[in-house]
Amino acid sequence: MFRQATRVVALWPGAAAAIERLYRVRPERIVVIPNARSRRELCPAEPAAKRAAREAWGVPAGAVVVASVGALSEEKRVDVAIRAIAQLPGAWLLVAGDGPLREPLRQLAEACAPGRVLFLGTVADVQVVLHAADALVLMSRTEGSPGVVIEAALCALPVVASHVGALAELVDDGTTGRLVSDVRPEVVAAALRDVVEDAPRLGAAARSRAEARFTWTTVTPAWSDLVQSVAP
Repeated sequence: MFRQATRVVALWPGAAAAIERLYRVRPERIVVIPNARSRRELCPAEPAAKRAAREAWGVPAGAVVVASVGALSEEKRVDVAIRAIAQLPGAWLLVAGDGPLREPLRQLAEACAPGRVLFLGTVADVQVVLHAADALVLMSRTEGSPGVVIEAALCALPVVASHVGALAELVDDGTTGRLVSDVRPEVVAAALRDVVEDAPRLGAAARSRAEARFTWTTVTPAWSDLVQSVAP
C-alpha cells in the first residue's frame, strides 16, 4: 500500500526515514507534516483556573503537581512516573487515563507515594488536567508523535519525556523541557525538579515553539499544498 500511494505522509523525519528503509518508498514520495492541535482551544492557565482545577481534585494550592496523560499500559511506563514522584517530597501526580495496569499502579502508588497520586480515569477535557499541573511527564517505552505533548506546550507546560519516537521533535531539550534516555526514577525525579523550578521560562518557550510549528494554522497549509499536488 505504501508503494502504491502517490504520496505518503510521515509525522516526523524519523518516521519518514523508517518508511523509506522498511517499505522501500522513494524519498521524493514521502512528505513530512507534523501533528497539530488548535491554539484557540488550548491556552495557559490563569491563576484562578489553576486553583479551580486543583480544588476539583483536592490538591493543595501550593503543591508541585505533575500530570501523566495516557493509557495505563506497559509501554507508557507510568510506574516510572509514580516512583519519580515518590522521590519528590510533597509533589502530586495526576494520572489521566485508564487501562489494564490501573490496579497494579494504584497499589504501587499507595506503597511508595501514599495520598499523592490521583487516578482520574478517562478525562473528557485534558486541558483541565494540564491547567492543574506544573509539568507533564511521559516515560513511554515506544511512542509516535503524541498529541498530549503539543497540548501541554500550548498550555505553557514544560515536559519531561523519554527520548523515543518524535519526542525529540516535540521537546527541545533544555529549552521547552527535558528529554531523558535514562528512565531510572531518580533521574526522572531530578529532571522534573529542574523543569518545575524553571517552569515559567520553559513553559513560555514551549508555547511559542508549539504555536510556530504544531498548530492547525501552521500545518493546514502543508496539507492543502499536498492535496493540490496530487489532485487530478
